[in-house]
Amino acid sequence: GILDNTYFIYTSDHGYHLGEFGMPIDKRQPYEFDIRIPMIIRGPNIPANITSKVPALMVDMAPTFLDIAGLPADDLDGLSLLGRVEEERRFLVEYSGEGGEGVDRGCPQWNTGEFSWCKVELDCKCQDTFNNTYTCLRSFSDGGESMYCKFEDNEDFEEFYDLTEDPYQLDNLAPLLEEELEEQRVLMAELAKCSGQSCQQYNSNRNILSLEKSKFV
Repeated sequence: GILDNTYFIYTSDHGYHLGEFGMPIDKRQPYEFDIRIPMIIRGPNIPANITSKVPALMVDMAPTFLDIAGLPADDLDGLSLLGRVEEERRFLVEYSGEGGEGVDRGCPQWNTGEFSWCKVELDCKCQDTFNNTYTCLRSFSDGGESMYCKFEDNEDFEEFYDLTEDPYQLDNLAPLLEEELEEQRVLMAELAKCSGQSCQQYNSNRNILSLEKSKFV
């Protein structure tokens, strides 16, 4: 019947913080509890009661819908979720910080232009600031999971987390891993300038090893 030939896809927005790291309520940070959202799919050839470890991104939604309709999606950055089993994947997480709006006059950040949404009832703890602008490389590979981030601030601050060993992102390894970070920087730059299916070449460790060594100098 119609039910057996229909796909149902449920997802949501990012919600709010519930006290994680003492952060304000808005989710604007590059951490797992901020960037992840739920997704549930039901439909033809979708196995029941399975939690998939295959990374799924919002850019995958359009290719998935086109796949359901039997149409190509060659020019899109994402991948169809239907039948995909590969767990290796690298992708960018990006955010542009906001400033200069929603600041109460009773807060010390009033009229600085650098902060946003600082409320007296929240002890003037601001939701955002201009220097909360970052690009991150999130990696799922056979060597484990990791997150590398670079902030656009006066320090060019960097963070690197081994999510396999440190899933709660408590230990920033960036100050200890200069050589490894250079590879992360190169991969992030390559993903920033690619488009369409060419971006998928950076998912596999085999393809990463084939990058010109000069790029890592």
